[in-house]
Amino acid sequence: MGKFIKNLAILATIATMTSSAMAYNIQFQENKSDSSTEWWSGRCDDGQGFLTWRSYDESIWHASGPKGKDWGPSRDAVIRKVCGE
Repeated sequence: MGKFIKNLAILATIATMTSSAMAYNIQFQENKSDSSTEWWSGRCDDGQGFLTWRSYDESIWHASGPKGKDWGPSRDAVIRKVCGE
């Protein structure tokens, strides 16, 4: 349990990505060393949350948000779609 928490603390990163081209703010990234999945969660400009993820063995990003679900090769593109851009 201690190793898991230590790895999670090392790998968890607070990230903020904002620009005029993005209608969302990524608040938290979580990569678990004992998992094969990468998650990003955050909030669209309207305050509603989104979640996006991919397996490390594939290049397709999946996203779920206030405007539904989407998938594709670009994390930013699927987040924009589920945020309603």
